[in-house]
Amino acid sequence: MFLHIQYLLPFVLVAASEVNLLHLEYFQFSSRMTALALAYDVQIRAFFYHIFFFQLAEKAVLLEDRRDAYPFFYHSWIEILNMDAEIVDQDGLGLTFVCEGESLGSRREIEFFPNGKAIVVDSKNMEYYVNLLIQHRYVTSIAEQVAYFS
Repeated sequence: MFLHIQYLLPFVLVAASEVNLLHLEYFQFSSRMTALALAYDVQIRAFFYHIFFFQLAEKAVLLEDRRDAYPFFYHSWIEILNMDAEIVDQDGLGLTFVCEGESLGSRREIEFFPNGKAIVVDSKNMEYYVNLLIQHRYVTSIAEQVAYFS
């Protein structure tokens, strides 16, 4: 017997699940169904990235954890970290402590901390910048959904 809950993965990874007013209740319901399936040894067709389990266990999400799941982002972040310090210090990246997000078709800037838009990424803080990008993309942006699932 299979319990079909294939819809879990897209919602877990999409921070814009608020398009549905009951989205948080769906995460709670999905977690209960998953727990029941595990308790009664029912196979379900659900796929969870190991990052999701890290979040449930409240473990840190690190750059190396992203290597296999999202190679494009991983390699982009590695390129930032491997850039020549002199070029980075001359504002060669043109980055500040902001990232762009898209939700329901509209784009917005998200500052990692107050006045983050005014702080330029340089060779001294670029590792911190990459870590903040990772935390935002895989932890902060979906923290509410993960909390309801757990």
